Amino acid sequence: MLRYELLRRLRRSLSAFRAAKGGNVAILFGFCMIPMIGLVGAGVDYSRAARIQTFLQAAADASALGSVAQASPGYTYALSMPANGPVPIAQAQAGNIFNGETLGRTGFTVTNFSAAVTKTNWTLTSTVQFTATVPTVLMQILGWDHMTVNGSSAAANGLPAFMDFYLLLDNTPSMGLPATQTDINTLVNGTKQYASTNGLGCAFACHDIGTNQSNPSNSAFDNFYATAKNLGVTKRIDVLASAAAQMMTMASSSETVNSQFRVAIYTFGTWGSTTAPSDVAKQLSNNYAPNLVIALTNNLSAAATAASQVDLMTVNKNNENSDRATDFDSMLPAMSALIPNPGTGQSSISRQALLFFVSDGMADEVNPGNCFGNLISGQSRCIEPINTALCTAIKNRGIRIAVLYTTYLTLPQSGPGSDSWSNTNVMPYVPQVSPAMKACASPGLFFEVTPTQGIGDAMNALFEQAVATARLTQ
Repeated sequence: MLRYELLRRLRRSLSAFRAAKGGNVAILFGFCMIPMIGLVGAGVDYSRAARIQTFLQAAADASALGSVAQASPGYTYALSMPANGPVPIAQAQAGNIFNGETLGRTGFTVTNFSAAVTKTNWTLTSTVQFTATVPTVLMQILGWDHMTVNGSSAAANGLPAFMDFYLLLDNTPSMGLPATQTDINTLVNGTKQYASTNGLGCAFACHDIGTNQSNPSNSAFDNFYATAKNLGVTKRIDVLASAAAQMMTMASSSETVNSQFRVAIYTFGTWGSTTAPSDVAKQLSNNYAPNLVIALTNNLSAAATAASQVDLMTVNKNNENSDRATDFDSMLPAMSALIPNPGTGQSSISRQALLFFVSDGMADEVNPGNCFGNLISGQSRCIEPINTALCTAIKNRGIRIAVLYTTYLTLPQSGPGSDSWSNTNVMPYVPQVSPAMKACASPGLFFEVTPTQGIGDAMNALFEQAVATARLTQ
């Protein structure tokens, strides 16, 4: 723009010089000097104006970038905004940055400066514009006492997704099943000596605390949880607790701003009772409500420690409460009641909510009145894959569900490690569990994994997917 205006004025001066008819050599020479000096002056003044424009453009760039930088007060303020709109503190900061960059510099006058910083969904955008005048020196001969320079700059920065994770971890007796086939074989071989297994061994790490059941010299001894510990057998619950703790560590390292993620952890029941009432008895008296491990917190290190301590529920003896300890029909509605209505995730006060559900997916519960699996007469006992309508009700509230299905391993049909009751009443429904758990999950948030495949890695991958898809939910 400067160049075109300069050439226009020079052409006008030269045309006037050519049109002159009178005068002598001195006069002609004087007239010649005007455009010559103007031409030289134009180059000098134009070069100076171009340098000033470059300097002001750099100041505008710094202003645009600084006003949306993660460390800026405007960015912090935008994180707390419940809705889209302008960010006044960021706009003021943009002006302060521009003024700071130009403070003490002379040779120009800024006649206009404007900054607009706006939060739009997951993006903070800044647009800066400036206009300035630069006084000329030699070009004043041509009647041009100043030049005008202008420019603009824009910058954007992504905003994080704020999420509250509610972990529901299955620590019911079925999670006492050894984690791998090798572990199953080890436990079976290590329990063949006890009379209660009829020499066949047992593949469940039953956590019995009854007087006779916990005495190895008694024929009713059934506390194979202690046996599994002694044999170094890894149980499903062990892998689950470790994986949940690892996920907390990953969540902490994935945060882009403080308190981006918060977590609450629940289990299906208490654990660690060594005398009556057992954990299963406590669960029954509590109407199968979720057991709070740690309340919603942004202290992910404390959450990791709490998760690592989760253990298997205890029973007084085999078949206590008819073994009805995995009551999804009571547990999931209760969890839904504990989770507040979710927000958009676009600010620290409008957080998305995600139920992170880890289980083997097989219900063993008091007859819910609509049992579509195995309803055992005389016990009001329903054994069935999870009822997906329970999950649908939660998802309809805008709460996403991430499901990690720890594959329900089948037992041998006969011989060592077999269990005729399980083979008759449970195993026929196992093929239906995986499809049901997948239907329970929100799109893209289902993983099925056996412990030998790395449940910790699967849990971390599921967390990453939940965060990556957070911005697609609105």
